[in-house]
Amino acid sequence: MKPSLVIFGNCQAQGLWAAVSGLPSCAAAYDIAYVPSHPSLGDTDFDPALLRRCRILWEQVGQNQRLPGWETLPEGARHVRFAELSFPILWPFNCVDPRNRPDPPEFPWGVWPYGDRLALQIAKEGLRGEAAAAAYEERGAALIPSPERMLAIEEARGRKRDANADLSMTGYILENFRGQRLFSTYNHASNRLVWEMFRRLLAGTVQQETAVPEAEIAACERRFLDPALKWPNFDNFQMPVHPRLASAYGLAWADEATLYRHYDAGRLTWREFIARYVAYPFPDPAAPPAGPAAAAPRHPVVARLAELSAGIASLSRMFGDGDEWPVEALGREPLGYARQIGNPPPPEAPPVSAPLVPHACRQADLATDAFRYWCARIGHRPLMHRKYWEWFFTAQALWERQLLVPGSRGLAIDNNGEPLPALFAGMGCEVTEASASEAVPASLHDFCWSSNTLSKAGSIAGGMALASRLVSLLRPGGVAVLTLEHNLSSDTDTLETESLSLFRRADIEALCRQLADAGHALDAVDWRQGSANADLFVDRPPYGVDPHLRLRIHQFTVTSFGLIVRRAAG
Repeated sequence: MKPSLVIFGNCQAQGLWAAVSGLPSCAAAYDIAYVPSHPSLGDTDFDPALLRRCRILWEQVGQNQRLPGWETLPEGARHVRFAELSFPILWPFNCVDPRNRPDPPEFPWGVWPYGDRLALQIAKEGLRGEAAAAAYEERGAALIPSPERMLAIEEARGRKRDANADLSMTGYILENFRGQRLFSTYNHASNRLVWEMFRRLLAGTVQQETAVPEAEIAACERRFLDPALKWPNFDNFQMPVHPRLASAYGLAWADEATLYRHYDAGRLTWREFIARYVAYPFPDPAAPPAGPAAAAPRHPVVARLAELSAGIASLSRMFGDGDEWPVEALGREPLGYARQIGNPPPPEAPPVSAPLVPHACRQADLATDAFRYWCARIGHRPLMHRKYWEWFFTAQALWERQLLVPGSRGLAIDNNGEPLPALFAGMGCEVTEASASEAVPASLHDFCWSSNTLSKAGSIAGGMALASRLVSLLRPGGVAVLTLEHNLSSDTDTLETESLSLFRRADIEALCRQLADAGHALDAVDWRQGSANADLFVDRPPYGVDPHLRLRIHQFTVTSFGLIVRRAAG
């Protein structure tokens, strides 16, 4: 039986698999296997025997991503780790397009798998054709951050990515992105870049033990780079680069005449592309669905959370409702809410009625469509619990500030197994998890968040110092969402211990002043506490009514409080 050559990773790894499978010498010498890193790419289950007889492993590594069982590789196997390739700085307005729907078999990922939030705003305003393209050019030029600063941050991110891999590609990308189109979208490397990575992997592993004729490699290269190739083709959907960035970076391949591919619809200039993009219709909310919609791929961890949630709900039905308070029943009865049946589905996107500002957890938030949306995204039934409120507050605040987009870099502090890192990763963000005590490189992250970590910093002063440190870990203009334990009972007395500190209003005001004095931006705090039923109910030890929004700790009534801080631009 032949030894195996195993390739693990996303669609870039699938491209490597297609390339090496096209070499007759390799196909004769190895059983070549591709193992997807995500269920949306295919069956992630594989025969463990592949690893037991593995001679070469090309493993794509990323945040919380490793090939299961890689530790069992036979002694002497050649194992090369390579990173996911992305380059988001050329598309700063990238977002998920709410109009996009899977349309198999022609468009399995939809007509617009990559969106542009500026162009979407222009579309909503009704601008079309050349007027839309002109507005996009003018507004984008004003909104794009410093290209030099963006490039410096991207280089630091790339170097950090390379530090966790054996194959370094950042240097090649930085040296060549001006002269060659190395990416078609923020995370779709061009066929040319995937081939460059393949040549390096081939030389470092296969060609160390198997003779591969150069003529064979050259023939494979011609096939792989053939523009007519349908798969693997990373160039069949090419997002245009904004003219300001093309000029600032001196891109030799991006100007007014450059043509971008939109599947088989032809090649378009950036103006034609934007005009076509904004003209695509928004779905009619009054129209009946055409048929069962294909479910969008979910991050496997989020899917697992949904399974666990369903299991817990099943146990609850078996053993009785107890004191559970469904959100759907808010305001109908003062206590003892009945479980409701036939609830409407959550919205398809988080609605924004009024942007979130710093405030305490209150029942009114939990009655919103935005709360129901985020509960659905993490795979939980919306319940009246302040922990659910913290997840909603964090996700909605980041969404409103356009930070939950592919390529955005997030930092989770003391996550402790909560679902937001998996949710944000499933939305395309690059999430790093760390504890408050870790030394984390500063000025690299677009956003960070923590859940009550400030209240566990040893003292109120310690929590205030920690808040300043967390904000310092962001890039200029980055956003921190920080929740803490808020003392609603007193503005003079409080609890302050090594393990738990309760922030009074005066403490929160002092923290806001401290951050503002450092040049950071905060919206005015909304101090309303709420007067609905759940706002007035205070659970007491041993906390028999769970979930709850308020609870008694010693003599103090406590709830969660959320802060939103934007780091100073300078």
